[in-house]
Amino acid sequence: MPETYVAHHRIEISGTIASGGGVTGEIFSFSLASDDALSDHDLAVAVADPIETWFSSTISAHWAGIPSYCTATQVRVESVNTDGTIASSYAVALDAVGGGLPGTQGNAPLICCFAVTLETDEVSPKGARIRGRFFPPNASYYGLGNPPLSAGDGYGTNIAQSGAWLVTLLNAAGASIIVASQTGGGLNATVTSCSADNVVDTIRRRKNSAVGSRGNQDLPYTP
Repeated sequence: MPETYVAHHRIEISGTIASGGGVTGEIFSFSLASDDALSDHDLAVAVADPIETWFSSTISAHWAGIPSYCTATQVRVESVNTDGTIASSYAVALDAVGGGLPGTQGNAPLICCFAVTLETDEVSPKGARIRGRFFPPNASYYGLGNPPLSAGDGYGTNIAQSGAWLVTLLNAAGASIIVASQTGGGLNATVTSCSADNVVDTIRRRKNSAVGSRGNQDLPYTP
């Protein structure tokens, strides 16, 4: 029996990275899933302003670490079929510059990011909690020092709070942020909180020596 999903929307946020990030002409992209009754057009229009608010906020810049050389240029909403294919989509232009400055020491490459984990109350048949993740463009913001590749004590909670704020803003705009899982023939699991590690997500052989500490933030959340 082929693995299936429950039909849902994918909200994809993308943009550009300027030379301040040590690269020129690069792009970033991350996405969240939504179980809602809106059209592609209506959902994309509804979430555009909240995404710009979150991306450019000095609060989000400090907690999620989104640097000023990253600009969000588009949100695309896709209707995802049960087999994972895209049925339709609609894009809205964004113009949101990250509110933070680059870190001053030990910055990780932008391919390394602090992952925000989307937590749910659903459990798979194997007993594991169903979770999702998204990766804001952020690793170069922090001065990464001791332990290696870490933003420092307490920042796991800060990063989790920033992710929880984005989910709260999207939900208030008409989305219903979920983790789209293939568990049990397909399940849209509602996101109930966000968690994060203060160590960047990177290749395992480098991360093994970095010991992180996690933080968590329940939903809804407003800073």
